[in-house]
Parts: sequence; C-alpha cells; structure tokens
Amino acid sequence: MTNGEASLALKEAAGRTLTSLVGYTLAYNGLDNAKAPKNGLYAELRQDVAGLGGDSKFVRTTGDIRYYHELFDNVVGIARLQGGHIQGFGGRDLRIVDNFNLGPSLVRGFAPGGIGPRDISTGMNAQGNPLGGTKYVGGSLEVQFPIWGLPRDLGL
Repeated sequence: MTNGEASLALKEAAGRTLTSLVGYTLAYNGLDNAKAPKNGLYAELRQDVAGLGGDSKFVRTTGDIRYYHELFDNVVGIARLQGGHIQGFGGRDLRIVDNFNLGPSLVRGFAPGGIGPRDISTGMNAQGNPLGGTKYVGGSLEVQFPIWGLPRDLGL
C-alpha cells in the first residue's frame, strides 16, 4: 500500500533543470543481414557529454556487443554483452533522473525502471521508488528460431 508520496530522494531532485548534451556513436556492423542476421558481429559504443550549457555536468558511456551464429537451418544463437557508466564532473553531483533506470532493455520481463536500487525509506511503499544507478553490465544468451509449421514468409 502506498501513501502517494514520493520518497525523500525524489523530492530533493524536484525542480527545473536544463540539460544540454552532445554525443557520438561508434558502430561496427559485420552482420550478414541487417534485418534478420544469422552470422556476424555488431558492436556499438556511445558517449554523451552534458555541460556545454544548462545545469547538468556528466559523461555517460554505454556499449552493446551482439554476436550472431547460425547453429543449424534457421536456428540462430545470439550472445550479447552490454554495459554503461555515468559520472558527474565540474563539482556537480548526478541527479537521480540522470542515472540509468533499466528494465526490459537489459533483462526481459522487468518493467521500465524495474532493475536497480530503490528508496524504501518512506516505509509506506513496499516496492520503493527507483533511484537508478551509475553503472550497469548485463549479458545474455538467446536462441531464435521460426515457429515450425508456419510459412517462413510470415517472419515469425
């Protein structure tokens, strides 16, 4: 049961701020097919810097690597590794809203903001308010295959 109140950490983050950021992405695409890969490697490194203007000052770096390998006819194995780090600079602390709030993009089945630390100091909300984190890493192994008995043209 909840009393409708935000936690103290979220109340302290309330107010108006302006974030100005610039970023870049470095990507490598060695996939055999961009829409339905069966073999190859895709890697991406992203970095954003906030602080060219506005109130926020941080550097956020994320990476994502996916390796595809066809195990046998239309059955593809996928290995994925992803991670990120964010850090304030210039004497500025990170705001809660700048933190990583992860969910289904990292682990299937979790709600947005469903992974990470929570503020349960209010005691009224057993779930707590998500606070996000400054670092994350995740890995997964998957197998993709068509639904047998259906025409391959359906793409299921």
